[in-house]
Amino acid sequence: MVLVLGSALCAQDKPPGWPLGARIPEISGQVVDAVTGKAVPGVDVTLLATAGVASFGGGGSKPLRYENIRTVSQGQFGFRSTLETQLENPMMELESYWLTVNLAFLTPAQGRQREQSGEGGAVPLGEDLSFEVSNAPMHQAAYRRPFASAPDRPWNNRAYFPLAVQFVHPCRQSWNANCVYFGTTRALRIPLIPVLDDPRGCEGIGDASLRRQCRELNLYWAAFRRAGTVEEVQAGKELCRQIDNGAASETCLKNLRMLDPELFQGQWTARHQRAAALVLTPVAELVPMGECTITEKGMPMMYMVRYLRTAPHRDVEVSQARVWVGVSETEQGSLVREVRSWVPEGVERKGVVAGQNVGVIESAGLYVAYWPSGSSFVALEFPKASGTQVGGADAVAEQATPRMRLELIQQYLARHPAPR
Repeated sequence: MVLVLGSALCAQDKPPGWPLGARIPEISGQVVDAVTGKAVPGVDVTLLATAGVASFGGGGSKPLRYENIRTVSQGQFGFRSTLETQLENPMMELESYWLTVNLAFLTPAQGRQREQSGEGGAVPLGEDLSFEVSNAPMHQAAYRRPFASAPDRPWNNRAYFPLAVQFVHPCRQSWNANCVYFGTTRALRIPLIPVLDDPRGCEGIGDASLRRQCRELNLYWAAFRRAGTVEEVQAGKELCRQIDNGAASETCLKNLRMLDPELFQGQWTARHQRAAALVLTPVAELVPMGECTITEKGMPMMYMVRYLRTAPHRDVEVSQARVWVGVSETEQGSLVREVRSWVPEGVERKGVVAGQNVGVIESAGLYVAYWPSGSSFVALEFPKASGTQVGGADAVAEQATPRMRLELIQQYLARHPAPR
């Protein structure tokens, strides 16, 4: 009995982590704008540390720490140092630890839910963030639905690209434009690269390597920012080639081709004409559905789309947009009379939106905004009578909020300006 007790006491006297434990150091610093140097508050900084696990079957990785903190007003963050006693196991060793910055934190519970649904692993062990750039929804064309699934974790601040921060080894992603390496872990100054309208804005960065990374990421962004016509896609292809003339350029060209194979090959189709006339991206929580082309004898070509507010049990229709193209001056008068016939008891007035003149007809059940735009004519309907069947059993009309109505009108005015 004494010998057994003595053995137990000896085991308890071991220092934590002895003999093979490993310490993850304190990691602290500030997240700043790579161009201006100003602090970036409110972004997630996530620490992931992994252990390499040996086994007769080949081994793998196991998470040791998975923690998150959000930067405060001056962009600061910090993680404490820990001694990982799990590494006493001779079959385990510290593999790596790194940070992701500006990616929304995925909790373990959310990770398990993703794993159960088959969407991904319980904890994201991968270090490669390059796919987060190439698949991000913000890189889709102005009026296309996303060609790829959204990233597992959205960006906290869409004014900046996400970033991986490595400590144990240099960056080794398929494309390292959104990765930095530090040989120390304290008092870091982590630069987030901003999303710029013009890649030349990166020229203000003093560090040559960071300046190159900024240029590459923003060339990629610029290639996808406008990709709705043959000319825009051809310009995008040239921007892709300028990135690095290597793996990143190939990825950019591949995704640009996936976005619209026909435009990539220089083909402009009826589908593209419809997309050029209509706003086919979500606006103010409204999702475009069922766009179509309508031709009537003696009338100009007309494109139409409905806008729905999605809900768990039904889709609620809040607007219809119609755009006639190739309209003569005489036909514009006919279309004004057509719109007025939709609201026979409505009150008509002139409105000004974004400094542009818009006709408005309003009744108890319907609000209509309309205007001519060169050889086009635009009319937006907003039903106000809740409960009216519009698009089938699962779609009913519902009054749009003033914000929804204003934002949708503004989007169409941006595409089809009205007289001032």
